[in-house]
Amino acid sequence: MESLHIMGCMLYWSEGYKNRNTFKMTNSDKNMLCLFMRFLRECYGISNNEISLYIQCYTDCFSVDYIEKYWLKELNLPNSCLRKTQVDVLSKYSHKKRCGKLKYGTCSIVVHCSTEILHNVFGAIQEYGNFINKKWLF
Repeated sequence: MESLHIMGCMLYWSEGYKNRNTFKMTNSDKNMLCLFMRFLRECYGISNNEISLYIQCYTDCFSVDYIEKYWLKELNLPNSCLRKTQVDVLSKYSHKKRCGKLKYGTCSIVVHCSTEILHNVFGAIQEYGNFINKKWLF
């Protein structure tokens, strides 16, 4: 469990949203997000009803419905976690260049009521990294 906590904190440090009031991570890599979900569940006991899932995607490869089902399945979350998906429009100039990149878009995992977890993770990152970030001190 200690190594999972270290990995989760390092993931958050590199990919997480560093705001005092939001515990959020966004990425397009399903394995990274699955590990982050495992970190939340096993290290902090986060339940599905404490999580919101936001997706931002193009529909050049798959439909919105297919992409939403993909993320819900991969992250083992119920439909109730899903919030409105943002569909980006392909520019007629970039359509051929970006077609097929990020087939499933990006996915954001947001934890509600996360101030205590946020404090704990910011503190752990500083301890693991042997530094102090005054912006993270509350």
